[in-house]
Amino acid sequence: MTKTKTLWLQDVATGWKIFEYEKLTDLKADFETRKIEIIGCNSIIGYNAGIGDNARIGYNSTIGYNSTIGENSTIGYNSRIGENSTIGYNSTIGYNSRIGDNSRIGYNSTIGDNSRIGDNLNIKSVCFSGTYHSVFYWGEDLIQIGCESKSIQEWIDLHELIGKESEYKSEQIAEYKSYIDLIDLMHKSGALKPTERTPIDNKRQH
Repeated sequence: MTKTKTLWLQDVATGWKIFEYEKLTDLKADFETRKIEIIGCNSIIGYNAGIGDNARIGYNSTIGYNSTIGENSTIGYNSRIGENSTIGYNSTIGYNSRIGDNSRIGYNSTIGDNSRIGDNLNIKSVCFSGTYHSVFYWGEDLIQIGCESKSIQEWIDLHELIGKESEYKSEQIAEYKSYIDLIDLMHKSGALKPTERTPIDNKRQH
């Protein structure tokens, strides 16, 4: 059965071009031309999904129909991107994460591992490149530092203990406490709180 996939091409007037295939591997040359470097095994890419240059899709991941993955973005393994959703360019979705239907992740965003983003949401995020680990926050009551995810209050209570266990120097513990305090203020202000997005009522085409 012949299927179609829409890919973004910078060298054509419309930008988008429809490719026909029976197996996703039939598009290998087109993926390589566009520097889509990884389409992991057992991954599923839905109807009319768009994938930007240099995108990386981890194994066992699913991209819903009519969704778009921006250029230079990375989708971690075992993650799910819902239908009619958009992942902005230069963004990273951590492994084992779930992005709901009709949602939008802004460009240059980072969504941590094991995250859950509901349907119909606009998501903004911040990332601090610390001296030891990176710090991620995306509007929820959750901070990811390195591979460790905890609520904001848990980080406030435990940051010193976790820092010592991770062999942070005293100045690094103070540094990461400043990130936690800043995120706490942003979270309380609601500045990066996910906002509702009007659902897209597209009918699936066959």
